[in-house]
Amino acid sequence: MFLRMFYLSELYHMEKYVFVLFMNHLFLPANFYHWIEKNRENRN
Repeated sequence: MFLRMFYLSELYHMEKYVFVLFMNHLFLPANFYHWIEKNRENRN
């Protein structure tokens, strides 16, 4: 039973980590492009 609990908790942490990576994959490109646009406006 302890091993199964440990496995479930590990699976939960992996799922949370994958979810965070997925959210970063969605949000970071948008933030990066926005930052590039802001820098382009600042240079001109």
